[in-house]
Amino acid sequence: VSPFTEWLANIHLIRTDGVANVKNCIECVCDQGGGSEACCPDGSKCPGGLLDDLPRAKKYKLAYSVFWEELNNTKNILPLNYYTIDAAACQLEFNIPATCPWSYRHSGTTANSIALNRTSLLGTGRFFPFDYIGADDNVFPSHCIATKSWTMNWTSPDVRLVFGKGHLHIGAINMSLSIRRNNLQETLCTVIPQYGTTNNWPNKQIAGDEFGYITGISNCDIAFTHLPLIQTGDILTVTAHYRTAPWFYGVMALFDIATTPAAAFLLPEKLTTT
Repeated sequence: VSPFTEWLANIHLIRTDGVANVKNCIECVCDQGGGSEACCPDGSKCPGGLLDDLPRAKKYKLAYSVFWEELNNTKNILPLNYYTIDAAACQLEFNIPATCPWSYRHSGTTANSIALNRTSLLGTGRFFPFDYIGADDNVFPSHCIATKSWTMNWTSPDVRLVFGKGHLHIGAINMSLSIRRNNLQETLCTVIPQYGTTNNWPNKQIAGDEFGYITGISNCDIAFTHLPLIQTGDILTVTAHYRTAPWFYGVMALFDIATTPAAAFLLPEKLTTT
């Protein structure tokens, strides 16, 4: 790697300390309705007002690990191409309206809820993701699920899939990548978000298990073990599902895939769908 090579990162950091309406803040709610990154540019302040006891300025640092391998035999190195497929047809962001019953989670809520100590009928009153509860947070009937899907025709040369992952926002249930060839359809991979479950209110959230927030999303490492083949003319579809209790603004559904030319492999391939 050249010593002049630049490594860049696109990081969207939103600090919610002292924010009165956290949901509006993290969804980048716009004055005209809905949500978008365009409504919370660099240096902006969250909508919904601020609390009186504002915290002091704070500095953040990013720590990461870089792995590499010495190239002793360049004949074994294959080119890699990276694609992002948007279930919103390149709109990047979209809004999910509330179509099913929901309420605020608070002390005294029933059954499948997790009661919060020292809260009002509006939950904590700061509208955190965990302040909202659907009729049943563990079951999503079809009329309580919003679907966003986009289909594309693969016009490039044949490739093998070597990696896949998804980008989703709070409210997401899952997202899938499927392929159709000769009228046969097969799901190649489904990614599922993991939500924090540790209720530590009114103390600070536990890092890595923030209650009600997405703390991780599964990838396609296992699903792509056999290096699925994409041929010229195949139809790829990305489908995302979000729950509709309550509402979710400015959400995304991006499926990233990494490919390498199929000509480098001599593996048999056929769709298993019947």
